[in-house]
Amino acid sequence: MTKHIAMLVNSKQRPDKVKVLDTVLSGFNRDSIMIFVEPEELKSYKASCGARAVVIGIGERDRGNGFVRHFMQKWCEQNGVHAAWFIDDTVAGLNKRTEKNAKGYWKTQRLTTSKEIREAFEDMSRFMLLNRFGQLGVSFQGSNYLVDDEYKSPGRNWKMFCNNIPLLKRNNCYFDPEQVLFSDFGLACELLTNGLRVAQDYRYAFDSPRMNSVPGGCRMFRTKQGSHDSAMHMVKRYGERFVKIYYDKTHDMYEMKIAWKKLMEYGRNRSKGAHEWW
Repeated sequence: MTKHIAMLVNSKQRPDKVKVLDTVLSGFNRDSIMIFVEPEELKSYKASCGARAVVIGIGERDRGNGFVRHFMQKWCEQNGVHAAWFIDDTVAGLNKRTEKNAKGYWKTQRLTTSKEIREAFEDMSRFMLLNRFGQLGVSFQGSNYLVDDEYKSPGRNWKMFCNNIPLLKRNNCYFDPEQVLFSDFGLACELLTNGLRVAQDYRYAFDSPRMNSVPGGCRMFRTKQGSHDSAMHMVKRYGERFVKIYYDKTHDMYEMKIAWKKLMEYGRNRSKGAHEWW
């Protein structure tokens, strides 16, 4: 395994539904998997998951995913982690590209053995560290065919991504603890505005149920008002030049459109000379 790698899961109100322990984390030893939970749920999570993962309390409750991920990132710094995998507790599987079909689209194959899965994570972790990405995500199985290259950049990663902890620390880039929703958007914006690179690995793809289809998690925050407040928090922090909000009638929530390329160019110009890759 790549030195100082950790598999991190944050979970809320579903101690018996941490599916990822049976899928992409099934082949990892207990000491490399950390599950972060709110204090009143420590007992139930330790009872259901403690034999397979280290369960850690975050000290506060109902603060949203920005708070817990900020806590997790700080924990990684304190424990010497270099490649920190943030993985949603509902991730159902990991696939690898094999060959193109007759239409020119890539086909993928499910990784089923513990050895295959561990090697995939090691490969992606090395890929991130060697290329000095601030963050490397994994493509979603349903849209993997849309990109032909090995990776896509820039953009926001979700459900399954790896943070380059030493690089983020040197550049003072953290999850915003006040960001109740959309913390993945927030960190991507933070990295890009500081001249760091964000990419998504298309050599691999994860499977996952649709958003909000599993009880618990951040569903309690995903309301019309909650999404509006979190989106406006992003607008205030990064400006309307880069972040615009809109109302999604289908889901009765507010969403955001991020000018990713503009953010990347802004960060590149702002940090010119500070990073050797520019």
